[in-house]
Amino acid sequence: MDTHVTRTPDVEAAIELAKRGGIISFGRRNGALVEAICQHDCPRRLRLLVALGYQRPAYDDEISEVFALAGPRVGAELAEMTTDGRIEFEEILGQRCLEDLTVKEFAWLLAAGVSLDDYFLWADIERILPTPAIALARKTQSSHGRIELRAMEPSLTSVCGAPENIDFFRLTSQTTHLLKDAQ
Repeated sequence: MDTHVTRTPDVEAAIELAKRGGIISFGRRNGALVEAICQHDCPRRLRLLVALGYQRPAYDDEISEVFALAGPRVGAELAEMTTDGRIEFEEILGQRCLEDLTVKEFAWLLAAGVSLDDYFLWADIERILPTPAIALARKTQSSHGRIELRAMEPSLTSVCGAPENIDFFRLTSQTTHLLKDAQ
């Protein structure tokens, strides 16, 4: 069953269709759903994207794009979905090259309590990241350090719903937003 859905008034029906194994095609403009999620700050459409999951060839990239552009409502939904395992954002970020990680993505890893050495080599962390980011990465290695990190950035929701160009954990990269360029 192939249903063309780009602007459905009944996103919940499309989610149910996807859960039952139905294929939803977005025509030639594959990014239309991501644009709608971000432009309208729409958590329901995010739930549809997640329900479709790996039916979509660029799912990991789409989730990363939504994360980068999320508004407060989508940010809250992302935080919930990453916490309960519906989105395995930790795995998505763990497959990325450390040079391509943004400050916001790094902040998510820290706020989620992810031990960075599960995904990245310490030699690479120390070679690529600026000194303040290395100090933050070291805090993920201990319980005391993770408590300090939680005190610095209050919640996953605040990280997920924030614009990409602000400070996270006192790190900023105004021009490229890349962690390797952070100060």
